[in-house]
Amino acid sequence: MVRMNPDQSGSGCSLSLYSAGGVVWRNTESVTGYNIFPLSAGSYKLVVQAEGFTDFLKEIRIEPGLMNGIDVSMTALIHPTLETVFTKMHMELNEGENKIQAIGISNSGDLTLTGSANVSSSWLSVLNKDFILSGDASSVLQIRFDTGKLQSGTYTSILTLTSNDPEKPSISIPVTLTVFDPVSAEPIMQLVDLSLTIQIQEQPASNILSSSGIQVTQISNIV
Repeated sequence: MVRMNPDQSGSGCSLSLYSAGGVVWRNTESVTGYNIFPLSAGSYKLVVQAEGFTDFLKEIRIEPGLMNGIDVSMTALIHPTLETVFTKMHMELNEGENKIQAIGISNSGDLTLTGSANVSSSWLSVLNKDFILSGDASSVLQIRFDTGKLQSGTYTSILTLTSNDPEKPSISIPVTLTVFDPVSAEPIMQLVDLSLTIQIQEQPASNILSSSGIQVTQISNIV
């Protein structure tokens, strides 16, 4: 006789009995007690599976004329649980630049987590939007910022993580992008012409007679 806990004998429950040659008995009815007969003496392995619980495995020995009673106790599994340390994202870029930022996600539950990441703006994208994480596993999402079609200013968007986590089926992360104009941000340099110009102003020549009798022409007003 196999006795099941009522909490573990729901619609997803399956019992199988194995011998060295394979399966000798199987039942998937939703009841709390199962009679397994007739069985010849020998060693068997009982496997009980139920949705949301760990598998129950037990080695049993059937003796001639002995009624075996087996109590099945199974540990409930933790549902898929999506975790991330990011509550918001912010990026600063110049016009025409792009950059990828990684954010970590994890599954702190026992059952497999499946989900996807989606964004609400064309300048924001997720390179690996779909994810599947087994129990106690982690991964990284690659978030791409692209300012190719943006002018300087501040832009906002939402990164949404949806999954089969029954308690948090959706997580919204605010995203802010600040775009700068690289030209206006550079200092302006003015060139000053420091070349020296010498001007010579022509004046009427005056003739001076030297003491030696030689005529000398005098030029004045050199600026």
